[in-house]
Amino acid sequence: MPTPTSLIRRVEQLEALVQRQQQTIQGLLGRQPRASTTRWTYLAKTVPLPNQPYPATGNTFGIVFIDREFTPTVGQQPATDYPRSAADQAIGRSIDGRYIKQGTVVVAIPAPPPPGTSDKGIWHILPVTPEPNDLVVFQLLQELPLGGEAEASLCELQGNAYVATGEQIVVRDPSSGYGMWAGRIGFQGVAKEASDGKYDILHMQRVALIVAFTTQGDRNPSSGVFTGRLVLPFQQGDQPPTGVGELIAIQDVDVLFPRALHGGKGLAIWNDVVGIYQCLIVQQQCILARALVNQQGGFSGTGLVGIDNFAAISPAPFNLVPANPPQHALNYFLHRGKDNDDLLLAWDEAADEWIIIDVEKRQRKVVMGLRLKPDKKWIQVEEAECAVEFAQDPQWVDKIELGTCQGESQ
Repeated sequence: MPTPTSLIRRVEQLEALVQRQQQTIQGLLGRQPRASTTRWTYLAKTVPLPNQPYPATGNTFGIVFIDREFTPTVGQQPATDYPRSAADQAIGRSIDGRYIKQGTVVVAIPAPPPPGTSDKGIWHILPVTPEPNDLVVFQLLQELPLGGEAEASLCELQGNAYVATGEQIVVRDPSSGYGMWAGRIGFQGVAKEASDGKYDILHMQRVALIVAFTTQGDRNPSSGVFTGRLVLPFQQGDQPPTGVGELIAIQDVDVLFPRALHGGKGLAIWNDVVGIYQCLIVQQQCILARALVNQQGGFSGTGLVGIDNFAAISPAPFNLVPANPPQHALNYFLHRGKDNDDLLLAWDEAADEWIIIDVEKRQRKVVMGLRLKPDKKWIQVEEAECAVEFAQDPQWVDKIELGTCQGESQ
């Protein structure tokens, strides 16, 4: 971005060049250079011609003179022979044939007519504001949609920071397809001027690509969005969507993290296409847990079993205990257990319930069968060492009444 000092130096260099050209031209016309206070360079601004739109292409444009001291009378002095219209407006042609956008400040240089002609000549113009292909720093004045364009202010370096000057330009995302750049009001970037006067973005601040968050409240599995509290925005130079500690929306349309619980730590990535953070990973409710039976008389059969001392045992990210631990579990597999027995529980997403998958076992020798030994002197038992579960301790129960044995006395 040219500074006022550099613009003045540039104008002075152009005036010196024009003075040398004047001497050459006067020599070709057979005139001797004569002292004159008439200026040969004037500041002007490109404008549409009367009753015409500003050209979209080409190298010839309407100009209006900024220096009001240069009157039509001065323009008709014989030292220049290049009059200007009384409306303070003329036609200028870019020196190098480039396109110059509307409103550009230019240096206007009078060009002589061909020798021996009565033409009045033309004005040659050269921009003194940023030239096409110059790099500029800008700050968005509007939201920039992905692949779109927005108004922005040029910036200048003040101390260690770029500050908006208020001079407006239009910046755009030149990328094809979905686009590459999207930003919010206040975001800064670097752009390059295109031939149509707009600026193509080369680099720009963006919403922080990845953020760390904690879940705010238990996630509702039936919703595709849940709430997080921003902990840390990653990516140096990128802007967080909100202040650290404030709330952000996090999307999970495929319900990959249905049981995210309050306080769970997670990471999310920004999606410019839909303009929201999408969950990468987050701590969730545990899927395996231990508990104790809390039911007088034990349990057996189907139904719900009272439990307490619930504790998560599955690894991260499935390692969180609900704020209100479950008080019962479903005996889906018909286990049996005593009060205070250890339980192994698993979360059944389909049933939306904790189910008992195992219960504390006890080592017992179990009689599997009886038979009379072939010598008829012994009753044999089929015995096995087993791990068994039961609701109450085993008890002796009368089952077979023995009759009086008759035979030889022993």
